Amino acid sequence: MKKFLVVLICSLAALFLSTDTRTFRKNLSNDVFRTDVFGVSNKPSMVVSSEEANITKPTWCEDCITSSGSLSDIKQNVTWSVQAVRNGKMIIRLMGPDVRLDNRRIPVYVVYKNLVVDGALVLAEPVIVSHDKPYKYTMDMKAGQKVEFSVMPEKAGVLDYWKTLHVKWYMFALYFVCFVGIFAILKKLLKKKSK
Repeated sequence: MKKFLVVLICSLAALFLSTDTRTFRKNLSNDVFRTDVFGVSNKPSMVVSSEEANITKPTWCEDCITSSGSLSDIKQNVTWSVQAVRNGKMIIRLMGPDVRLDNRRIPVYVVYKNLVVDGALVLAEPVIVSHDKPYKYTMDMKAGQKVEFSVMPEKAGVLDYWKTLHVKWYMFALYFVCFVGIFAILKKLLKKKSK
């Protein structure tokens, strides 16, 4: 009976620890959101400004900007103003930060509660994103057109992180069976000791 209990507890621990605990800690400590704006199709060469986010021009992209900010500083929607110099398309990518462990990018999640473009609610339901799995919104831009868009990012919690693991129903069933089994065995052991 004791051997079975040890095997059961070790198996359960292996299931829970199979996700990289460092990745889990990085997600809980994350305080950064990131939003990229790309110009595609004739490269509209945008002029982008924001009071709430830090805007940078990355070297790896000819016609895009990267903006980021602190999640703990956000009290309201973060707003950007974009103006196209030429006709083309604009892509807004809501994403998480680029975090690496041992030169390997790990998914760090951010929840975006909404996306509003020129007063119209484009994203009504919250979406959980990471650097490699962003939410993309594309729109046509005319030369001289000015567009305002805003988002409400927030830190991803433990339940949000759990949702991203894409755990199948049978894994939940396995966890449940393991917990019930451990509980039953511990109950029997405690009854024997109390006698």
